[in-house]
Amino acid sequence: MSHTLRPMLRTDLERVQAIQRQHAPGTPASEWLPVAEQAIDENTDTPLAFVSEVEGGRITGYILGAIRSWEFGSPPAGWVIGIGVDIEHQHSGAGADLLRQLLRSFAARKVGAARTMVRREDIQVLRFFRTAGFNIGPYTELEMELEP
Repeated sequence: MSHTLRPMLRTDLERVQAIQRQHAPGTPASEWLPVAEQAIDENTDTPLAFVSEVEGGRITGYILGAIRSWEFGSPPAGWVIGIGVDIEHQHSGAGADLLRQLLRSFAARKVGAARTMVRREDIQVLRFFRTAGFNIGPYTELEMELEP
């Protein structure tokens, strides 16, 4: 089934949330919804949030990006901060198309790199980004568990 891409609108967020829940059911909307709302800019030629639709307008995937430059003095970089494809439409090419579209927006905004973070054990997502050309970046994430 073929799909088309378009910039994400605020009216798409309910369907985007349903797809997001398929992949991270325990993540409350209060954590990711503000990030999504910030990524949506309906008044730009280079949006940082897109959806994939099939005929009839049903949203089957989404991607959210941001451009940040404050981390440790790094130059501006595009960040893939959220991506998801409806389980029924995985392996349709929608995820790869969404990623390519976001990378084009990053390039149009003159950033020199695209970054994301993936859990080490999430082999499917790691493979997706590696196949798209992502490699290990110049920074190492460090983490410390805290007592509640």
